[in-house]
Amino acid sequence: TVIAAFPAFGPKGEPVNVSEYLLQNAHDDKPALIDNGRRCSYAELKGSIAVLEARLVEAGVKASSSVCIVASNSEFWVAAYLATIRLGAVAVPFCPTDVPGDLERLVNFVSVSAICLQRQYLSRFAGVMAPGTKVILDDILGERNPASRLALMVPQTVGDQQDAALMPTSGTTSSPKLVRITHRNIRANTESIIQSLGLTDNERILAALPFYYCFGTSLLHTHLRVGASLVLCSSFAYPEQVLDLIEAEQCTGFAGVPSMFQALLRNSTLPKRRFPSLQKVQQAGGKLPTVQIEEL
Repeated sequence: TVIAAFPAFGPKGEPVNVSEYLLQNAHDDKPALIDNGRRCSYAELKGSIAVLEARLVEAGVKASSSVCIVASNSEFWVAAYLATIRLGAVAVPFCPTDVPGDLERLVNFVSVSAICLQRQYLSRFAGVMAPGTKVILDDILGERNPASRLALMVPQTVGDQQDAALMPTSGTTSSPKLVRITHRNIRANTESIIQSLGLTDNERILAALPFYYCFGTSLLHTHLRVGASLVLCSSFAYPEQVLDLIEAEQCTGFAGVPSMFQALLRNSTLPKRRFPSLQKVQQAGGKLPTVQIEEL
């Protein structure tokens, strides 16, 4: 009752629930995600969100419940994240390459109600899941009939200061912590970046940063908000393939941390190639040496 008493819209008429806010400007027939050549339109993404919404409700997820997401950058990750937030629940991303014990500690600490898990990681984490853990696998999207997709539910009305996500820190100086991110935090961050960079629906960003990392999630937020496209890249192990992807998909944007730019400068053909489509380059996650900024 208290949650329902909050206004459904912010001061500029934008939806308070950021899942609705992020898709407010989407054109259904435009690609939202491009993954290994496959185009997932905004209409298809909404269908996937609806499927995950229904399964989360079946699993007993309610407003303020916590849902852990264990997956690489994919339609499943995005759909699980947005479906969780639409329900007024709290998304808790987890790095799928972390040790199983870390997932066990996270699930117990947050009292997770359900886990959205890519099947490729099931054997890795099965041993630390308590009996009766509600697990939703990405198979649910592959098995669906596109002609009979569920309609999106009405998003749960939330308050500005209600948590939307609990984002993990890096753990470089101690064990990882969780940072509370509210619906208002996401809207403010998203609007600031869109205005600063002048993002439009013509953008096509290469999303090489993982979505469980706050910088990667921010790329997702900003480009969904303007109705642009994200080209998914699940690994940066082979920098040359990243450059090929930027070229093949005519990406207009690229974002990375210092180690990624250093790899591109030293272990790829970047200095010898031209990227006429590339217009915006973002860097965060630490200071890139001035000499390398000049080189870039």
